[in-house]
Amino acid sequence: ESFCFPSKSEQTQIAAFLDHETAKLDNLINEQKKLIELLKEKRQAVISHAVTKGLNPNAPMKDSGVEWLGKVPQGWEVKPLKTVILKIIDNRGRTPPFGDEGIAMLEVKQITEGLKYPSDSFEKFVPESTLKNFEREKVKENDILITTVGATSGKCVLVNKNPNYFIAQNVVGIRVISTVESTYLWYTMSSDFFYHSLIRINKSNTIDNLKVSIFINNLCTIPSLEEQTTIVAFLDQETARIDNLIQQAQKAITLLQERRTALISAAVTGKIDVRGFVKN
Repeated sequence: ESFCFPSKSEQTQIAAFLDHETAKLDNLINEQKKLIELLKEKRQAVISHAVTKGLNPNAPMKDSGVEWLGKVPQGWEVKPLKTVILKIIDNRGRTPPFGDEGIAMLEVKQITEGLKYPSDSFEKFVPESTLKNFEREKVKENDILITTVGATSGKCVLVNKNPNYFIAQNVVGIRVISTVESTYLWYTMSSDFFYHSLIRINKSNTIDNLKVSIFINNLCTIPSLEEQTTIVAFLDQETARIDNLIQQAQKAITLLQERRTALISAAVTGKIDVRGFVKN
């Protein structure tokens, strides 16, 4: 394979041009990354405010009884998560042998921050012939799944329609009572309010290993079912709008990175003539 090189002076000119132009593109990329972080913070702020203060800024408030939480709307309850749980699905114990086919096993890696529903990129399957030796319960639509280990500990997702999988040992399923909208509770459990509350009761700066017995004692805010539904509709709309802006920023980053690569390639192969470049 052969290469051709310009003169030393042209190499210096090309390098100066690329230093200048790539720096501009890198600045634009960094601005988009900062925008994404701000949008993520905004998303969390919108969720936390809605599930702790409601949507009516003029609503009469009352003391929540929790010093760090402050006031909540009158009529709201602040109580442990366990009081609104109908059933806990905790498939602990031995892990069934895996194969290439059978019933899918949903793992921790399929529950990541920002997802409303779990990823369907299953990698492990349990042959049906082995299931009789394991008491594994399936989750149902509208159950909430939460991870209990690792960097994603405390992250949660909703179970979408017709789930045909079992959950792994480090994922716990929650089924809520009829007076609680599961999507509302998912938003609550996804909020900064819930996470910081969890940090407090876990008595640690992290929740890398989350015990279910501690988790179910975490506080949640419960308005009337009608207000829960209204909050869900609002948050669905607002988070979709913010997510769209995040996607646009991510797309802009991809395009800028492609532009950067193409510019370097064009400059070092002589497709663009930079001999007249003067840095202003």
